Amino acid sequence: MLCVCKGVVGQLIARWLDKSNSKKNFYLGSKVEEISKELTSVTPTCEITRSPRSLADVKDWKGNSTLHVMYIYM
Repeated sequence: MLCVCKGVVGQLIARWLDKSNSKKNFYLGSKVEEISKELTSVTPTCEITRSPRSLADVKDWKGNSTLHVMYIYM
């Protein structure tokens, strides 16, 4: 499961934020601050022990952070 989280979801997030995709419809790099604000304002459920992290820190996310984004926040 951790491989899926770090692999698939990590690749999706990387593509959404990659500047080389700035002309494509799915590009979210120009909205990182807005999305990060929404992510960090979410109150996690009791199953989640960590608070959501900003998209600016996506390179430092651990498997659980990616798992939470995939299951809860998407």
